[in-house]
Amino acid sequence: MLKIPFLRNIFLIALVIALIFPLYNQLVLSVAYREILVEETEDEAARYATYLMHSLKLTELDLERDAVPEAIGQEVGTLMKDAHLIKIKLFAPSGRTVYSNNSSDLGVLNESPFLHDQVARGMLYSKAVNKEHLTSDGLQLDTDLVETYVPIMNGQRYMGAIEIYYDITESKARLDQLHQQSQWMLGSISAALVLLTLMGLVRASLAIRRKIAAEQALRKINEELEERVRQRTLEVAQSLEVSETIRKRMKAILTAVPDGLLATDELGQIILVNQKAETLLKNSPEACLGLALPHCIKDAALAKRLNEALKTGELGAAFDWTLSLEDGAHPLIFQIRISDFMEKKNDNPGRIILIQDVTREREVERMKSEFLAMATHELNTPLTAIMGYTELLSNKQSYGLSSEQEEEFNQLVMEKTDHLSRIVSDLTDASRYEAGHLLVLDRQRFSPETLLAPLVESYRERYPRRRWNYLCETAGIELQADRERFEQAVDYLFSNALKYSRDETEITLCQRVSQRGFELIVSDQGVGLDSSEINNIFEAFYRGNASDSAIGGTGLGLTTVRVIVEAHGGEVRAESQKGKGTHIHLLFPLEKPNSRGEQYDAPPAPRAKYS
Repeated sequence: MLKIPFLRNIFLIALVIALIFPLYNQLVLSVAYREILVEETEDEAARYATYLMHSLKLTELDLERDAVPEAIGQEVGTLMKDAHLIKIKLFAPSGRTVYSNNSSDLGVLNESPFLHDQVARGMLYSKAVNKEHLTSDGLQLDTDLVETYVPIMNGQRYMGAIEIYYDITESKARLDQLHQQSQWMLGSISAALVLLTLMGLVRASLAIRRKIAAEQALRKINEELEERVRQRTLEVAQSLEVSETIRKRMKAILTAVPDGLLATDELGQIILVNQKAETLLKNSPEACLGLALPHCIKDAALAKRLNEALKTGELGAAFDWTLSLEDGAHPLIFQIRISDFMEKKNDNPGRIILIQDVTREREVERMKSEFLAMATHELNTPLTAIMGYTELLSNKQSYGLSSEQEEEFNQLVMEKTDHLSRIVSDLTDASRYEAGHLLVLDRQRFSPETLLAPLVESYRERYPRRRWNYLCETAGIELQADRERFEQAVDYLFSNALKYSRDETEITLCQRVSQRGFELIVSDQGVGLDSSEINNIFEAFYRGNASDSAIGGTGLGLTTVRVIVEAHGGEVRAESQKGKGTHIHLLFPLEKPNSRGEQYDAPPAPRAKYS
């Protein structure tokens, strides 16, 4: 059974499903039930604490100086009638215990970080404590409990805190019992599922083996029959001419192939040609029928090459041929392959010439070769500089380098190393994008101008021969995005604008908000692009015509920009005119969609997790 891949896969799937049920109960449901128990206990403790605050007006007292109300003992005594309450304590803002139903706790200073860093900011803090563990007070009780700290707030002012120990021993025991019962039940169901699946697969395996045996017997009979038919067909083909009906059928089949196709008879005359081969012909396909092949090929050199291949019987081997077009468009590259057409026992059978347009494939191969050469050059340039300066620094005494020169060379090595690291990072990211990996974002809220203004200023200092403009039309707006990726995208656009523009020209960054979202526009007055290039600039490894500026590069910068923007749910587009410059538009959504497709408006109020 397991030797049959299909049945083996079914068995493995059933086994995985059978294991998922108990694991899901153990790792997900059990944890979720405990979280619900702690949350409900926390809510119950918060209600008790709220009751004490209102009944004793604790929000109006300064617990550091004022005396604790005398009625607190009566109120706490009333609450302690609840069998689940173990302890109630009252803290002053400093953490000093001003009341406890256990008198030994009075005056003790609680210096726990969570009390001063979390509860003092108005947030609840809860901690589930098992029997064998210590509470925050360092006590070890014989019950399972939830320890909850509730802040006493007067508006935004922290007035103190209430600590409540709540017994969850019975509830936890019931949950554990429920978990054990469900685990046993799911284990039984999983075992039954695997057993039933195994029994079904065994029966299916037997049926499949019987079917395979029958198919093998039938295949053997068909092969014997086909051999008899082939022999009989050869006898008929040798004694009879090909009928007109068979010729028409063959013509229809061969004409329908997607590549160019020519067929010649024993005399080298064309007996079949389809429309796809018209590019290589002098006349229409219909006019070429019955003519010798060399008289119909448009390119004389190709006609000679094909004629020699037909005479020498050069079969099976393929060769490329480049055809220049009269309208000045890019030449076409064809792969031509010759093979026998008819089975005849003579030295000169008919031939089939298959003509396949491989222009795109050869262009891809050319781009791949150019990219490898470019990548080698881009990596070798900083490596050569690093090796040279490193050699100078390692022998600085022999070369008599001054401290200023040593510092300068160290700075140059760092710059080249950073450049090399950026190239390797771009190539790594590009390989991940091509492999279909998603870009992982670390979203956070930030104001774009706090990042963009210093970035523009740093470029203005490093490249003073450009005129840098920063237009901030919407100050105070906030984005929820990956800050580092956002800065990386703008940095790539600045670098691209620098590459393709000259000194004394303007580079402008415009920030604005439209109905569609937050927009960034980086504009330059560089060489620009024509309409045939503008649609390709965001593709990997594509580089525009940079002959005017003689600038190198990997062709990955704008691709990375596109991936970053689209990962944020935004859009990117470009506008350009040859010789007048380029405008790159980035659009970021102002709000991040959540998993249900709704808009994420603001982060939820902070809430502490229990530990």
